[in-house]
Amino acid sequence: MPRLNPETKNKVFTLLSQAKSLNFIRRETGVKKTTAYYYMRKMHGRKIALVNMNTTNISRNAEILGFFAGDGNYYFDAKNYSYRIILSFNSLTEKRLQEYYTHSLYLLTHKKAWIYTTKDHELRVEMKSKELYTFLQKYLYWDKRTTKTKSVHIKDISLLNNEVFCQGFLRGLIDSDGCISKDLRDISFGSVSFHLVQDFLVCLDTLSISHSDIRVKKDNTGKEADFFLLRLYRQDTKRFLNLVQPAKMKRVGGDLNSG
Repeated sequence: MPRLNPETKNKVFTLLSQAKSLNFIRRETGVKKTTAYYYMRKMHGRKIALVNMNTTNISRNAEILGFFAGDGNYYFDAKNYSYRIILSFNSLTEKRLQEYYTHSLYLLTHKKAWIYTTKDHELRVEMKSKELYTFLQKYLYWDKRTTKTKSVHIKDISLLNNEVFCQGFLRGLIDSDGCISKDLRDISFGSVSFHLVQDFLVCLDTLSISHSDIRVKKDNTGKEADFFLLRLYRQDTKRFLNLVQPAKMKRVGGDLNSG
């Protein structure tokens, strides 16, 4: 890191003491944001604990990737130079699902998440972590110029040849954007990201689970994105549930041994 002259350093400290954002400091002083962040940490200490990522469990990694692809989002806070990762659930019906993924996230990061409910009954699990964001970015692609939901998908399709990865990834996708009927006979997955539904299809093929072709529900009004849908054939739903073990299955209350 280049040494700052005393005048510039004093100006940086002054702006930091005034709670100016890192972007503002960069514009005013010409100092890189990473350098300004370094001096902010010297002033205030580290605000966000470092995350010790445990990425050895392929199935758990994949389920977090799947759920984030379906019902996750991220925000970058330029003022504090921090990344916020959020997983969203329905507070009225998905409490158990939230608890499952909160625990899974803790096993991955060894860090506790912040859990809260919004005014519109959305239950959120939030974690500030650049390491977690980097992990998600390593395996998932989405176009930063548009909304994540329209373009998100797996970066390296060779991962979809791994049965253990596919079981975890399908679990996350079904738990976020999938649908399981109460009698466990009907299972479907839908998304506005065509490539994500393709990833789902490839994983089913890897596990030799039969399914329909991808259908598209077009929005002729131009107000909404096209929606892509895929259904499992009934003869393979029980096998799918046994292999994938969706956490959502506990909420619908079915019995795999029936029928």
